[in-house]
Amino acid sequence: MKRQKTAEDEKTSLLPMTSTSPHLPWETLRMIFLRAAAPGMLVVPDSRPRSAWNLNTKTKLHLISVCKDWYEAAISLLYEDVAIYSMVQLGALVSTLYENPSLAAHVVSLRLATYIPATDLPLFQRLVEKPINICSNLRCFSFEESFLVVDEASPRHMPTAIEVPPCFARLSTLTHLEIHNNSCIPFHHVAMSMPLFATHLESLILESLIIFARYSGDSENRYLFPPIPLKPLIFPLLRVFQHQLLGPELRFITAHWEFPVLDTLASIILPGLGVMVHLNYTSDSVAFINAHGQNLEALLLDWPKGPFDTTTALEVIATLSNLRHLIIPPFLDISASQVHWLDCFLKDDDDVPTERLVLFSDHVRQTRFPNLLSYRVLASELVRKLPLLPTLLPPTTEECRFTFPGVDIRCDTSALSGSSALAWDKEELDYSSGGSDRAVESDSYSSSNSESMPPWRWRVMK
Repeated sequence: MKRQKTAEDEKTSLLPMTSTSPHLPWETLRMIFLRAAAPGMLVVPDSRPRSAWNLNTKTKLHLISVCKDWYEAAISLLYEDVAIYSMVQLGALVSTLYENPSLAAHVVSLRLATYIPATDLPLFQRLVEKPINICSNLRCFSFEESFLVVDEASPRHMPTAIEVPPCFARLSTLTHLEIHNNSCIPFHHVAMSMPLFATHLESLILESLIIFARYSGDSENRYLFPPIPLKPLIFPLLRVFQHQLLGPELRFITAHWEFPVLDTLASIILPGLGVMVHLNYTSDSVAFINAHGQNLEALLLDWPKGPFDTTTALEVIATLSNLRHLIIPPFLDISASQVHWLDCFLKDDDDVPTERLVLFSDHVRQTRFPNLLSYRVLASELVRKLPLLPTLLPPTTEECRFTFPGVDIRCDTSALSGSSALAWDKEELDYSSGGSDRAVESDSYSSSNSESMPPWRWRVMK
């Protein structure tokens, strides 16, 4: 029998619904929103910049409207890491931030993956200065591999070399700088611009920078290298450095840059190089560690298989008394009693006989690393895809927390050992647009469609 409504029920129904949840801290609410927004738990991001904007737009809008707490958590998430794929998006972002100044305080990371015709370069340089002036908490700036300034008048649409925009040096909060593979910023421009950033950078990623440049009007590439500085360039706060550099670039950095507090180093080799280049790379890596590795606590060595001097590697690592976390291929037959956490990875192109994978043996590990507390086997994609691998894989036997920009992912450590695979979450949201987030992401944010993105996608707060 259905109960009749009483006067007290009527009175209660007229009361406004509470819009806050005082029992849950903000961090928990944010984690709930992240979990609801990304049920697939993307373990390996794609090659494009990782951003919360890659999630399904309608899904985000539905989740934001649930309550005030989710609204605040979601707005912070959506704007803390912004990836720009087109000039249209950059203009829309600038307009949105100026119309809603409160949003600018949420922007922590800005990633450029923009195709820019050379004729639009002056407009880009004017627009990109705007976030610098209003985003008071901007700490990370990244030039992705698809950030290209292209001379469309040239026969093959060759990229045009540009400098790191000097306006970023005005941003005293900028502590993290990334310049990724084959962007249109060559190494000599990076080296000449770095004095503007050296005093406040805490982490730096330099990957596969070109050492030649083509300028508008040039008929061929010019091999350019920075001039020798009069005195070493000191990075007083830099603690994390990841590089994927060729020999001349790495030798220049070893000789002319100084890292007094460097404690995390990721040295990743370029794929597809010859044996002699591999040997030179190994030698240059050893020289860098000898010069700047006295305080290293975490080290990733992506050294090639083949003829290399294991004795030299052993001698170098033995001198790193503070080293606690080591990430290496399993065919490096080395020992280090000071290491507590060992991670091994084997990439898909490493065709190494099983008998050479010495570190897969429990007995060998116990002998080589007597003080080992944790051992894991990493998926090869993690080494290729993730920046700053030593900091993204904290040594813990309880839980691993992967932190991608815009997405938090938690999994049990068994997912990283042996042949275990992640227990992928099967639950899905009811997407009104039909299909999963990844399907919508690939369709809506591909480079071919990025120019047609309407500005209202940025105007969630309005």
